[in-house]
Amino acid sequence: MMAELDMSDRTRVSVDAMRTLMERLFIRVGVPAEDAATAVEVLVFSDVHGIDSHGIPRMRMYLNAIAAGRVNLHPKITVVMEGPATLTLDGDQGLGLVVAPFAMRRAIEKAKETGWCTVSVRASNHLGTRAYSKSKKEDSSGRIGVSEPLSVRRNPCPRSYHPSPPSW
Repeated sequence: MMAELDMSDRTRVSVDAMRTLMERLFIRVGVPAEDAATAVEVLVFSDVHGIDSHGIPRMRMYLNAIAAGRVNLHPKITVVMEGPATLTLDGDQGLGLVVAPFAMRRAIEKAKETGWCTVSVRASNHLGTRAYSKSKKEDSSGRIGVSEPLSVRRNPCPRSYHPSPPSW
């Protein structure tokens, strides 16, 4: 039998208040205001949609990564390779919460021309929930978004392979 959770010692915070606090924290550690707003939108989206593992509780991880110098706060996202329906981007070790939405916008632009686009991103950081990018598609008419990251991580051990489950 499970014990009941006592919610009387919990404080409820509005989404807007949490968004403001998180944006201020990101800005305080050097994240540009526009990028801070994008990052917070991804994190709040996660919590509002019940994906608690990739929402507000991840804030500490991002702040620690920034403090440790693992995140480039002013990345220059560049195109490494490009074909009619493919694109490889270099995230310049930017905040994944910013790099991933950028990649999705580019994928949508290209898919409008070809009907499909596969985008790969290298040299980025944790991108939050992949459900966010797919939820924000401006035009989904007849298009399918698939996100299946495969990454080689530098931490916790050098160059360890990390497969993630696909997201549709």
